Amino acid sequence: MRKIAGMLACLGLSGCFFSEGPWPVEGAGGFAEYLPITDKQLENLSNRLEALRARGAERYAAAAFAEASLLLTRSRREVAAGLMLDANRDIERLEGQVEAMEANLGRMRVSAWFDRDIS
Repeated sequence: MRKIAGMLACLGLSGCFFSEGPWPVEGAGGFAEYLPITDKQLENLSNRLEALRARGAERYAAAAFAEASLLLTRSRREVAAGLMLDANRDIERLEGQVEAMEANLGRMRVSAWFDRDIS
């Protein structure tokens, strides 16, 4: 009787492992990334981050850009789940990072202009 109970417990618990399927890759795989952004501040930050990408922020500020992208994904998921307190905290952090990247990228552009060779 003990063996049967042990086998049933193992089979029942293994269902939790096999029923979920493979885990998505970190930062991808959720439905929130495919839903339209409903929060205006988050949409504005998403547009600014995309503009930074177009200006070369992925190359000049790779670590900061990667962290900001993860924060954007996290914020979108929190808004989609209705976790507005968490989302607002992460949106504030994201806004600070985007502003810092914009300022740094602007300074880099100005210094590159002054460093050019005038022949």
